[in-house]
Amino acid sequence: MGKTVQRTYVTPLVIPALTAVGDAYNLGDDTASNRGAVSYEFQMGKYEVTNAEYTAFLNAVAKSDGFYGLYNTRMGTDTQGGISRSGTNGSYVYALKAGVANKPVNFISVYSAMRYCNWLHNGAQPDGNTESGAYRLLGNIPSNTTVLLRSAGARFFLPAEDEWYKAAFYDPSIAGMMTGNYWSYAVLSDTPSAASINFGGAFGGVSDVTTPGYPSYYGTYGQSGNVAEWTETVSGATRLVRGGHYASAAASVSAQGVMTLDPASQTANVGFRIAAANAIQSIGAFAGIPSKAYGDSPFAITLPVSSSGLPVSVTVKSGPAIISGNMVTVTGVGDVTLAANQQGDYYYDAAIEVTATFTVGKAAQIIGSFAAIPTKTFGVAPFTVSTPLASSGLAVTLSVKSGPAVLSTGNILNLSGAGTVVLAANQAGDSNFNAAPEATTSFAVIAPQSPFESSYNYWLTTYPALNVTNSGLTDDSDGDGASNLLEFAMDRNPTLATSAENSVIEFVGGELRITYTRRKDLSSIGLQIFAETSTALDAASWTNNGVVEQVIFNTSTTETVRASIPMQSATKKFLRIKVSK
Repeated sequence: MGKTVQRTYVTPLVIPALTAVGDAYNLGDDTASNRGAVSYEFQMGKYEVTNAEYTAFLNAVAKSDGFYGLYNTRMGTDTQGGISRSGTNGSYVYALKAGVANKPVNFISVYSAMRYCNWLHNGAQPDGNTESGAYRLLGNIPSNTTVLLRSAGARFFLPAEDEWYKAAFYDPSIAGMMTGNYWSYAVLSDTPSAASINFGGAFGGVSDVTTPGYPSYYGTYGQSGNVAEWTETVSGATRLVRGGHYASAAASVSAQGVMTLDPASQTANVGFRIAAANAIQSIGAFAGIPSKAYGDSPFAITLPVSSSGLPVSVTVKSGPAIISGNMVTVTGVGDVTLAANQQGDYYYDAAIEVTATFTVGKAAQIIGSFAAIPTKTFGVAPFTVSTPLASSGLAVTLSVKSGPAVLSTGNILNLSGAGTVVLAANQAGDSNFNAAPEATTSFAVIAPQSPFESSYNYWLTTYPALNVTNSGLTDDSDGDGASNLLEFAMDRNPTLATSAENSVIEFVGGELRITYTRRKDLSSIGLQIFAETSTALDAASWTNNGVVEQVIFNTSTTETVRASIPMQSATKKFLRIKVSK
């Protein structure tokens, strides 16, 4: 029934309460008329149209009412009526009488009921269209009512007899009854009762549409009793009226109770309820959402739209994300499914849910650089290593990748020897982050220096011209025949090629003498320097026996020594300076 028509949504002045009537293609009752068989699903008004709803309609469209006759003056004057009118034609104002807002409107012709349906069909707006939509009235009341039938695409309409009958009496849960699946009364009963039906004068006139409050199987109220209700079904020049009314006998409010009336009739005991088509709407597909990584910035999505024009609600159906408006924020790793829904309104059924899924992967992370660690000397006290930070904020683990060191609790590093130590920083990742690439740093650990090595190395620093190629103990960087070791011990300049710089060999008074300067700290650093004599210059003949040494001059750091040995006639003797460790 009806087709989907896209529209701009504006809140209607009246939103009728509807209930779904399902079970399409049900069988009719087991009577000759086969009443109640309907091959489609539709919606039925839960209640008869009330005075309050009809008053809103009149104030919207009937400021002038000289032609359509939407208002019957008996609505205001009759004790069963519920609506008063004031003002003059062109500026009429309609108001509810006291205590009748929720009672059914009466004194209604079929044409007024059809115009009410047209108004709902067109959005129930001020000055809304009453002449087309569900019924093509166009200001006229056709003399032949058979031409005034429901239009294709009608959203709201008077129920046809079968629609009305099914909503009132059908119950698919009671197969095997005498009349198929149909009750005799529209309160899930085959027995009339004044406790559940307003009939036979039990309520003294019209009652609230929610009273007595006993529903049919589909959830409609008052289809038996209260006021009789127009149907759309034509019978000759009349229309069928169903349900009986507040003064009817029991038979008239039963499934067998039906009467025909002139469609222009307006009486105290006849009102109407509406029915509605199941208007189908659909939701368009989501635009593609690319994969994301944990930690990505919130991103906007294009919200799907519904064919009805009604607003679509998008929620996170599952997965680690939240959505606000069209902004999605991922909160973890995994598959995220977004769901688009439109719950429908009194025009449209709820749309079938549309979903979209995207994947949130783990985020990459990196580890920052180590603080530089200078060269260490084996034997220094354990020291704390600063842990570099991971971009994820997760804890980083330190380890000794290689080299002579042991890492203990608190990242305290203990050196166990000389060599190169390589430290590694790792972060294994978690449910949201991949493992970080390993970060490393290295530093040298040197063996502790002896007092001599420490003193010699410091001495080298005072002569920048010396380098790794000419600073060894046996090197002779200045080419003067004295090794660096000798020049160190004698406190000479190793870059100045002067062999006699601070040593003198002479023959005086029958003695062979050599005068040289030496450092005072040599013994404290394990070094000796002294004069030796030889008669043959061979290695085995050198000795310091008979050599007399005398300090002849002092400074704060050096002393000048004269070494001498007596000379006999016709004897060859040699003197030299020797350094030993």
